[in-house]
Amino acid sequence: MKVGDTVKLKPAMWQGIKPESYGLSFTGEYVVEQYIDMRYPAIKLEGFNGKWEAGAFQLVKEKEMSKFKVGDKVLCLSSDGFDGLVVGEVYTVSEIHNSETVSVKEVKDFVHYNKRFIEAASVQSTESKSALDVQVGGSHYKDKGIQPVEYCYQNNLGFLESNVVKYVSRHKDKNKADDIKKAIHYCKFILEFEYGIVE
Repeated sequence: MKVGDTVKLKPAMWQGIKPESYGLSFTGEYVVEQYIDMRYPAIKLEGFNGKWEAGAFQLVKEKEMSKFKVGDKVLCLSSDGFDGLVVGEVYTVSEIHNSETVSVKEVKDFVHYNKRFIEAASVQSTESKSALDVQVGGSHYKDKGIQPVEYCYQNNLGFLESNVVKYVSRHKDKNKADDIKKAIHYCKFILEFEYGIVE
């Protein structure tokens, strides 16, 4: 971040705080007038008195697009337990904050990450089964609160990381210590291929 940059609020840093009380908004864009490099960097915004913690803002990216639009019905895939969301419930998008966050009509005063949702329209009706409802050879994934494949997909994990998640998630229900050994083996691949560390 530098003088002249256009920034906006980083919603995750404003949970439970009403930026409007400071003359700011989640949809507003602001210009950095001064950057103060200290232990916790601060910025001064054009047209505002005082300093703000730089970490409470993010750079505005050109042509940001949310994967949702206001009025979309979205299905909740995950919750941190503090955001008022219930996994499996359908919500209505009430506000788009940026390409990564939205608010929903049913849960007031919270900003949620888009990755917590999928479009409800993309979920098939109960007449046809989702691939997540069917498992060939057991139920060690299907009975999880969130299946490893959902977690890996929503977090864009690669093949190696996804295998670590898979084996750790199922070890108690399937191959016990052997699955933990497999997870460790894939961690060693990550160390070697990503970081050049051979153990």
